[in-house]
Amino acid sequence: MQIRHITGVADARIQQSAGSDARCQHRPHARAFTGVTAADVTNSLVVNLASSSQVAPTYWLNVKNSVTYPIALQTPQYQIDTLPALQNLPINATGAPTTVLGGIADIRRDHSNAVVSQYDISPMVQIYATIQGAISAQSPATFRKSSL
Repeated sequence: MQIRHITGVADARIQQSAGSDARCQHRPHARAFTGVTAADVTNSLVVNLASSSQVAPTYWLNVKNSVTYPIALQTPQYQIDTLPALQNLPINATGAPTTVLGGIADIRRDHSNAVVSQYDISPMVQIYATIQGAISAQSPATFRKSSL
């Protein structure tokens, strides 16, 4: 059954993004060999991609006016604009030699769903539509259909 054949449905659309570009797969043997944990990878990526204030907040106290200022470190976005640049991000781990993300994970372009919706346990696609006719066209309606 197609949504466009239902009487009273107007402007049916799927708002979910159809795909994302990058995909990362871990190499468990390399990670075990280097002594890097998942927390080490997460903390290093958050510092480089978001800022250090997310992982380890640091403050500077100005003794002249007694005001505390947050200090946030972050890699500039223009320095992480390619997959090789992402693969070369350093991963810092306590008690382990510094390695790069590409040394413990395979990062490559792949196409997968950016958003995965589920109803109970089944995957689904959310279709949004407005109602035409007696009810105002401003009232949105949501139709859910489980994918096969």
